[in-house]
Amino acid sequence: MVYESKIEFTLDTICPWTYLAMKRLNRALASLSAESPVQFTLVYKPFQLYPAASKEGEDKYAWYKTSKYGDSAQKMEMYTTLMTAYGVTEGIKFKFGGTMANTLQAHRCVQWVQASKGPKVTATFVASLYRQYFEEERHPSSTVTLLAAFKDAGIDDAEAKQVVEDEYEGLSEAKELLQEQKGNGIDSVPYIVFEGRRRDVTLEGCREVNEYVKAIETIVKECTNGMNGFSDAKLENDDFAPSDPLKTIRAFDAFPKTKPSYTEQTNSGGVWTIILVLASLWLANTELSRWWKGNTTHSFSVEQGVGHDLQINLDVVVRMKCEDLHVNVQDASGDRILAGSTLHKDPTAWIQWGNNRRMHTLGATREERLEVKSAGEYREEDVHDYLGAATKSKKWPRTPKLPRNIDSDSCRIYGSMEGNKVQGDFHITARGHGYMELGQHLDHNTFNFSHHINELSFGPFYPSLTNPLDNTIATTDSHFQKFQYYLSIVPTVYTTNPKALKKYTDKYHSSPSSGEDELRAHRMRGAKNTVFTNQYAVTEQSHPVPENAVPGVFVKFDIEPILLTIAEEWSSLLSLLVRVINVISGVLVAGGWLYAMSEWAKEMRSRGQRAPGAQYEGILSPTTPSVSDEKRKQLGF
Repeated sequence: MVYESKIEFTLDTICPWTYLAMKRLNRALASLSAESPVQFTLVYKPFQLYPAASKEGEDKYAWYKTSKYGDSAQKMEMYTTLMTAYGVTEGIKFKFGGTMANTLQAHRCVQWVQASKGPKVTATFVASLYRQYFEEERHPSSTVTLLAAFKDAGIDDAEAKQVVEDEYEGLSEAKELLQEQKGNGIDSVPYIVFEGRRRDVTLEGCREVNEYVKAIETIVKECTNGMNGFSDAKLENDDFAPSDPLKTIRAFDAFPKTKPSYTEQTNSGGVWTIILVLASLWLANTELSRWWKGNTTHSFSVEQGVGHDLQINLDVVVRMKCEDLHVNVQDASGDRILAGSTLHKDPTAWIQWGNNRRMHTLGATREERLEVKSAGEYREEDVHDYLGAATKSKKWPRTPKLPRNIDSDSCRIYGSMEGNKVQGDFHITARGHGYMELGQHLDHNTFNFSHHINELSFGPFYPSLTNPLDNTIATTDSHFQKFQYYLSIVPTVYTTNPKALKKYTDKYHSSPSSGEDELRAHRMRGAKNTVFTNQYAVTEQSHPVPENAVPGVFVKFDIEPILLTIAEEWSSLLSLLVRVINVISGVLVAGGWLYAMSEWAKEMRSRGQRAPGAQYEGILSPTTPSVSDEKRKQLGF
């Protein structure tokens, strides 16, 4: 008894490897004995490597060079040389000109011939398509090419012309077969399945003739030995894998493999897959964003080293004339500095400083602070803002020129002054009030200590940084008003390289946060990833005072004996990869459980909806309605 075995040959008529595979398979079949107990029939299945290709097409050589080989002439030359050599062994004269185009119409005609004329005529038809495309440089699906293939296959011209010109003849069937092949998991050609009595033998890619012969002999031997012939021969699908050095490695493969024909794709599975993919992408993007931003840490420690000097940077506009104001500094050590000799004083007009959009006020409540137009809240800047500020200009801005016909009614006091790094205060008072020896008594009606603080910082001068009192305004209508600011100063380091900073600090016990002199002597002064400065918190009190008291602007500061290090760090790429893998794995595992439970719930619900009174017996019962006679025959019962 002859066993009829089908050889499903999945191809695309523009694939050179399927052309080679077809030639080699035909040679293997020709070597089969005429008395063989198995009769093999070739069945051609369609597949499109480039379904998006246009019907008109484009130059094949240019397309291969650009799309497949990165526009490399060297790689293209290697490809043509290789394919030419392969073609010679199989009697194929490969040419590389012509047109690369969509093959849907060619597949439609192949399936029509296969259904109408039988396997022998179909083989001739397919061989003609291959020859015309690869050896005669013809369009793969043009009317001329298809009619020539019909003629080579011995099909009547009138019938052939009718099939070719009616582009919808068998088109839907061809598209269904293409979709079916995709559903089977086929993503490349050639893909050849030898149908056996007990199991199939699948060969992917173009193989040598002896491998096709071996597959044929395996099917024959299985049929000869009966149902267990395949097992008796101790053969598996892996026996037909290409012989290469990786075969030993494949012996360690512990991952299960499922044949495409054993899997089923469902709508619900597709929906769940899309949901899980989107969830995985969203969570992975979250992890990537978190890693990209880095992790900012705040650490406190006792400040190392001994600091002597403290630089004070001041830029304030007081609504009084310069000759009527005095600036003085006094610290806990008893030292007094007449800051007027150190700082610059420029006459100006109060109206010139009222349009600063960034100004804000320090009130007792947030509502009071926001009463001022364009008011804002002070926020601590990012580490990178401080790093960028260290490289910017450190010059004081110029005082605006007085407009014509406007007299000076205010004074801008600005500059840097050195003091002792101890508790102290500095104050701005009127001439003759506070320090009688500094000037004659001043008319009280000229007192007005309304002021703009453009800059008040401690340590190295970084004008682009914003401190709590920067761009603040305080106004009064009283001649005797006392403005008091209480500051708590904390030496601070901003860095993106905390390891290097700690290593240096532990070795040299130095923290140049006091002023420019110490910063210039510090070994890390040129580091672009570290900034030494001082932060401070401020409390404000202002109230009218009697005429026997001293009005003015008073700033009292304390220096905390701690060092605040604000560091921004990034974890390694390896740790990021581990976190992303953990997140995606967790989503997939949890999603798999949810999908399984949803399918189980769906099955339970469908069972509960069965019609009452229906008779359900065992699965082997001939009256079981869930398995029809036709289905039972298909399953082999």
